Amino acid sequence: MNQAIEKATEYYEGMKYKQCLKSGFFELQSIKEDYLIAKENKANPYTLMKFILTQLVLMNPIIPHFAQYCWNKYVYPVFKDS
Repeated sequence: MNQAIEKATEYYEGMKYKQCLKSGFFELQSIKEDYLIAKENKANPYTLMKFILTQLVLMNPIIPHFAQYCWNKYVYPVFKDS
């Protein structure tokens, strides 16, 4: 996951948004699916939350309104209750 984050950050700095979307969204989705298969759907909730937070932060410059909606609807209530 960290390699995908580093690649996406590098592509953002180089203004290569198509490649950023590829590494920041599609590669992360693939990593998540591989993790869920390996854990047989008994995944660590903290790891999944880190995945969601990472993906929202990486996609925010490309799809800011959707990222903000997801943050407010799904992520913020989890942290608000803690």
